[in-house]
Formats: sequence, structure tokens, C-alpha cells
Amino acid sequence: MGRVRVLIIGLTMILTACGPTSINEIKKDRLSFDLLPDTVKDIYETEAKKKKTDFEYVVVSTNKSISFEHEHTGMDDGIWTLTTRGFNHHFYINGAHFKLQANQGNPFILHDKHLYYTLELNLADYNYKDADYISVDLQEYLK
Repeated sequence: MGRVRVLIIGLTMILTACGPTSINEIKKDRLSFDLLPDTVKDIYETEAKKKKTDFEYVVVSTNKSISFEHEHTGMDDGIWTLTTRGFNHHFYINGAHFKLQANQGNPFILHDKHLYYTLELNLADYNYKDADYISVDLQEYLK
């Protein structure tokens, strides 16, 4: 059992060293709803007012020429994924891989090379105007 654990720890360290850019380590701005760009406000308002029957991640790029994909890793993915990738959101933007610690709000919006997300886990009609939003400038990473 000890050798297996050492192997798993070693593989985790290797994968982490050449892994994604951590959004948690990039400078962020905390914004109120009123300070968001109008395009971003419209998306949040539309999504907050939708009647949701189940949970799904909403990932939107306002620039259709930029590829923007999302994957969530966590407990349902099995022990290997949990050990190597943790509880995270993974974003793939034009081939660049970013990760963000889980339990961040949804939807995730890419607008003018900035990633926007909310700190409100359950964004809805009653709270979206009072929620805190995060803007992460990814310009230096997205050439």
C-alpha cells in the first residue's frame, strides 16, 4: 500500500507541475452588478430569471471566435480524478487550460478576455443584483 501511495503522490506532483494555470493566483477584481459591462449584466440577468428544473453549468463566450469550454471535477469523478484534479472548474480557452477552485458561482462568462463569475452559488431572480461578481483579466494568457 505504501508504494502505491508514493506512486500516486509522485504522479500528482508531476501532473500539477505541468498542469493548468490557477485562476486563484491571478489578480481579480470584485464588482457589484452595477459595475459589470452591459453585455455581462444582460447574461446574468437572463440566467437568474430562468426557471431552473435541474442544475447545469452555463458557460458563455461573447466572442464566438474564442473557444471556451468547461469541465467540473469532483467527488462523482472517482478517486483518480479527485486525487489528481481535485474539486475544480477547468476552463479551456483557445487551447489554454485554467482551473478555478470549486464552489464558485455560475454562469461563467468570457467577455473581452475577462472571465466573470459570481460568488453566489445559487444565482436567482431575488439575489443577482446584490451578488458579488469576480472579473479575472486573462489578456496576458490569451494571445
